[in-house]
Amino acid sequence: MMDNVELEELREKFMLLQKHYVVLQKKEQYAKSTLIQSQSKWTSFAREIVNISKELLFSLEAMGAKSTVNKISLIPIRQKLGNYEAFLNNNVDNLQSEHGINLNNKPTFIQSII
Repeated sequence: MMDNVELEELREKFMLLQKHYVVLQKKEQYAKSTLIQSQSKWTSFAREIVNISKELLFSLEAMGAKSTVNKISLIPIRQKLGNYEAFLNNNVDNLQSEHGINLNNKPTFIQSII
């Protein structure tokens, strides 16, 4: 059987463990928040690059380059841009469904400087 001194020591250790646990929970929450914020910024930035690339591709096509520019095929470029865009749209959907972050209403970089 434990005496009062041992019981008090256990109580103090338990309280200390509880305090550490609360601190760790706050750190975990901060890390998750930072990760989500980083993912949303990365996704917005990458989407902007894809949009600029698509605009350049459309400009090339408007100037008459339908399938090649200086013997470089535009078809794989078009396909890669489509794949990147689909990947990023999936990230946007995940951010919205899992974390409530809507990136579709945020102005793009180009819109913000115009």
